[in-house]
Amino acid sequence: MEQSCSHHFPTTSPPANNHMFLPRSLPFKILYFSLSCWLCYSLVSLICAKPTPTPRSMDTKAHHAHQEVELPQFAFDQLTYTGAEIFSFAYSYILRQKKDEYERFRKPLMCASNVSYVLQSAGIPISYEHSFSVPGLLHAIRDDGGTLFQFPLYNGGNRDEIIDATQRQFPDGIPTGAIVAGCTYPDCESEDVSQAHVGIIGDKNHHGDMMIYHNNWYRPNTNGGKRSAYMVSLTNLYDTFSPREWMPTPWINIRKNSDGEIEYIHSALPEIDDLNPFNGNFYITIAIPRQIQEEVDGGHILPHHVHNSHNNIHQKTLLFDQEHNRIICRSKKPLRTINAREYPGGPRNTKIYNTLSQNARQKTFLYTPFEFLILDKITIDTKTWYSIRVHDLKSYFGGKELPDGEIWITANQAICKTKKEWLTSTP
Repeated sequence: MEQSCSHHFPTTSPPANNHMFLPRSLPFKILYFSLSCWLCYSLVSLICAKPTPTPRSMDTKAHHAHQEVELPQFAFDQLTYTGAEIFSFAYSYILRQKKDEYERFRKPLMCASNVSYVLQSAGIPISYEHSFSVPGLLHAIRDDGGTLFQFPLYNGGNRDEIIDATQRQFPDGIPTGAIVAGCTYPDCESEDVSQAHVGIIGDKNHHGDMMIYHNNWYRPNTNGGKRSAYMVSLTNLYDTFSPREWMPTPWINIRKNSDGEIEYIHSALPEIDDLNPFNGNFYITIAIPRQIQEEVDGGHILPHHVHNSHNNIHQKTLLFDQEHNRIICRSKKPLRTINAREYPGGPRNTKIYNTLSQNARQKTFLYTPFEFLILDKITIDTKTWYSIRVHDLKSYFGGKELPDGEIWITANQAICKTKKEWLTSTP
């Protein structure tokens, strides 16, 4: 109901010379009356009026933190006020996590902590004890009145079942700000599972893929040494030795017919298997915070682009990557076959391989070709040697942490290109 306001002025008897008084005092009375009404209207509006649900109507703190996020340039599957706020925090957190004070978040086993931080920043209540694990995060959203939807487990032949279930649950689109979790057990919110991952549904890229913002673990040495798009950056891996990075990666692509019904769904980046509904080894759950679900049920959907292939922010990021000109190398063989040396021209031995086999946390690079940066190079008797930096070599060697330049291989055992050349070259 529209609020009204009235203001009563004190009445006084006019002077005896009334016809002389009115011309001089009337302008002041009119001004006083106008100002009073304006102040009254402003006060009532401030106290009683509900905020207009627009993506930019955030509090002062949120506005200053996310003033660079201009939502009209993004595309979404479904966007509500709360979803827009969560997305703004998730997007701005890309740069914030790179700061030194957030270094502890760029580590393994911190995926739930990162998501919880973003949700809490956007005003979604996640208790301290629930913020450290994927089951705890889902549990908190459910207990607050949110909605949990678990995809049918993919068995290789039930894609239509997954499509039908998605259509029933999300006939008008999957809302931005919802949580996607992958767990090795069903009903993840009630299981204390060790293998789990979680992210936040964001916008869409230039291909129409829905993007998930998460503590990304996808990197070359989890992919046979091959550099691909949407991997942890070189800066994180080799400059700060952080094997994780908060960033958006493609999740799924939903194709609809002319009636708006889903006719096909496919995984946009199946390599991130623990969030892939078509992997078959993970139960994928979508958790919608209560605030978003209430907005969806009430029809409070914000105007937004459903697809934006022109001037898309993700396309820009890929085309104008600041790391494009950095030289990175890929070994032709696994480290166990290369048999790296302790110093250039040193003797062959298995000490390095054996030590790393026992101590390295991520041992994939021992058995497949691997990516590395060149720290130094030297030529001895016409043979060029590279001192290499492999992220996974930051382990222990001979009882001490490996210093830079301790592992050497010959130049003919690797192929070196710019990052851009690796991403655009044919495998």
